[in-house]
Amino acid sequence: MIDEGEVKLLLARVKMLEATIVNLEHDLFFLMSLDGEDSKGYVSIRVIQELVGAKTGFSLYEMRSDKRHRPLPYARHLFWYLTSTHTKLSLMAMGKFLEKDHTSVIHGIRRIKERMETEPGLKELVQELSEEISKLSGAS
Repeated sequence: MIDEGEVKLLLARVKMLEATIVNLEHDLFFLMSLDGEDSKGYVSIRVIQELVGAKTGFSLYEMRSDKRHRPLPYARHLFWYLTSTHTKLSLMAMGKFLEKDHTSVIHGIRRIKERMETEPGLKELVQELSEEISKLSGAS
């Protein structure tokens, strides 16, 4: 006969295995996105970063840094906003790409949405970059 302790141990192992599978799925999708392998025609996260970097003047190295001087967070926020609209990546994966956590991604996306309402130039920039990303991904 199976005792209650063995059942609890087995259930705990199943939960750990499920969490491992979810993490592996996230990692696999993230790696596929880096290489532009997304089956839905989405552009790779690296291409989005390069486009944002070209417009803002920040390299991937700078965007991954811990620096917070004024224009740098703006570049990160812009990158996350565009990534959220042109890929299926999770907030965790988007944050991982710039070595930040998902709460930073949430904040960045919100900030760009807020600023687009008050800064017409930003709205135009987002639209311009979105069009470039759509062309590169083959989407219309």
